[in-house]
Amino acid sequence: KPDRSVRWQDDDGAAHMAVSICRDRAELEVALVRAAYPVLLQEYVAGDGIGFGVLCNRGRILETFQWRRLHEVPIDGGGSSYRISEPADPVLLRYAQALSERLAWDGVAMFEFKRDRTTRRYSLMEINGRFWGSLPLACAAGADFPANFVRLLLHGGDAVRAPGFRTGVRCRNLTQDLEWLRGAVARLRTDRPV
Repeated sequence: KPDRSVRWQDDDGAAHMAVSICRDRAELEVALVRAAYPVLLQEYVAGDGIGFGVLCNRGRILETFQWRRLHEVPIDGGGSSYRISEPADPVLLRYAQALSERLAWDGVAMFEFKRDRTTRRYSLMEINGRFWGSLPLACAAGADFPANFVRLLLHGGDAVRAPGFRTGVRCRNLTQDLEWLRGAVARLRTDRPV
């Protein structure tokens, strides 16, 4: 995957970078030759994409939010186009707390995990030190990270209000979800499971 999701192109403005999934060494070699930017090699992990958002003050988590990706674009794995809020898993909270403390993190961050459907074990995929694409879901579920981030910046950690969030709330990015639908239809034509 690219070392960042968006790159600034002098003449063209912002360019969104795409993840490539290589199924064997030959595909990997071709992808590496074609890459026009630095990449990160990562083992493919199947399972449910789980996002875990936090707001921290010097490594102490003040607010959390968890969601599961119902649809990803591209369909083999990528950003979510349709997602649902879930109760915060205590295991993920421990992981996020340990990493946030170690980094003495200030501000927002999103921890991305994959959860194996059979073993229920988690794999950490990446950490993004910024607001995440599923932020509208967090706000719709009652986790107002933008307002709390402003409170943190202006008044410190004691001013943050994090009463919790509603679970079972769903949110979709319609444009991206139409891309997911296109991929799902193409996959059905090849008799591969969606």
